[in-house]
Amino acid sequence: MKNAIFSLIIVWLLPLIVSAQTTLILQPNARVGQDAIIHGLESEMNKNWGNTPSFNINTWTYQGTSGIVRSIIRFDYSEIPEDAIIISAHLSLYAWAAENGFGPHSTISGSNECFLYQVTSDWNEQEVTWNTQPSIADIGKVYIPASTYPNQDYLRIDVTNMVKKQINYNNYGFLIKLKEESYYRMMSFCSSDHENSKKHPQLIIQYKETNPTSDTCFVFQPGSREGKDAILHGLISEINNNYGDNPQIAANAWTFGGTPGVVRNLIDFDLKKLPSNAKIKKAILSLYAWDHVNKEFGQHSTLSGSNACILHRVISPWEENKVTWNTHPEYTDKNKVTIPYSDFPTQNYPNIDVTELVEDMVAMPKKSFGFLLKLETEEYYRMMNFCSSDHSNPELRPQLKVFCELYEETNDPQVNNTSNIDFKDSFIIYPNPATNKLQIDSKTEINFDIKIYNMNGSLIDEFTNADEIIEYDMTKYPQGVYLFSFISYGYISHQKVIIQ
Repeated sequence: MKNAIFSLIIVWLLPLIVSAQTTLILQPNARVGQDAIIHGLESEMNKNWGNTPSFNINTWTYQGTSGIVRSIIRFDYSEIPEDAIIISAHLSLYAWAAENGFGPHSTISGSNECFLYQVTSDWNEQEVTWNTQPSIADIGKVYIPASTYPNQDYLRIDVTNMVKKQINYNNYGFLIKLKEESYYRMMSFCSSDHENSKKHPQLIIQYKETNPTSDTCFVFQPGSREGKDAILHGLISEINNNYGDNPQIAANAWTFGGTPGVVRNLIDFDLKKLPSNAKIKKAILSLYAWDHVNKEFGQHSTLSGSNACILHRVISPWEENKVTWNTHPEYTDKNKVTIPYSDFPTQNYPNIDVTELVEDMVAMPKKSFGFLLKLETEEYYRMMNFCSSDHSNPELRPQLKVFCELYEETNDPQVNNTSNIDFKDSFIIYPNPATNKLQIDSKTEINFDIKIYNMNGSLIDEFTNADEIIEYDMTKYPQGVYLFSFISYGYISHQKVIIQ
């Protein structure tokens, strides 16, 4: 790639405190609650219903005139730390049991089952009307089953995935409407304006704070000269063509001139620039939406369904200006990361947690060659399209932030960190006792340093593994007992060796 300058920025941060899992209960009152009825009766279409004590979903007739009613609600997530990981989120709605107002749940003409939708555009509680109601996403909607009695509460509706999207990207709240908007059917709940605060809509969120405890952040956002990314074009006429200098990062399934084709993307960051004594605490990938409607592949699309994508770790090498669909590198499902479907064509994804993938890349550099981006379901017509490191705007290029703890190495052979059991048991030294040559067999792909101490605690040799099996000449040492220390990313394992 050409013409731009690679940027590796080191940011020094104050240490942050990591807390245990936290449960947050949101049950706002009329002053801070955000909910409104959207009334589709012709006489009400331009009226705001933001202060009603009920939260209603129905299709009914009003003095002989039919009308559809939906409801919208949004919670304030400002109490949740920016880098929190959402574990679960459950919404509870409490029945409007009174006969006044719209009345209780009803299934007079059939099922009153509903769907809870993700809202994808902004709205104001005191202004929204039927004619100004916001857009919604059909993908990812949550089913609410029909009521079995008029005053049925709906407790702990699982909205985890929806809340994750709202917190990480755009919080426009939820909209509820009947699955089949045919009268006479109704669900009726209490709003945040209800006089009984225990009946207000409630959202319970469990999260874990993952703010890095380290004081160092490395930011990778390379330009076209040092950036490494390439499109893999699966259209039959393109499978041998290289797309290593394209300004976009695409994952799609589409038809091109009537012929179907699948497109994937590779992207790699130079993690060798991380210090050898860095222990990964958190890694965040940011991808920025392609900023042209009718250029290249175009913008995000959910024309036929969800465009959710998967990030995989690539485990075989590839060259940016040579790789094609037919030379597609291998990848693994281990610790793969899901990127949720887009709500609108220009949605950025600035907070993709790739910590485990980056940990694997740093720990196994011989089997790590960046990320593969592909659709979760490769059925046309679906697309995600981002800016690559070749994009003309440096702020829109892919960015990777890696938060690290920089540990201090020690020559003390008595130091023994065995918290990583896999690392501790990953080496075999044989024969032991030995007479001349030792063979060190590694059962791990991790790069590691080897330090050899005599029984006086003096360091007598050190080196770094280059192969999975190492032969080491012991004839230069006198008979006795020696300590071999294997060190990698803050973990240390020791083994004693006897030379006869």
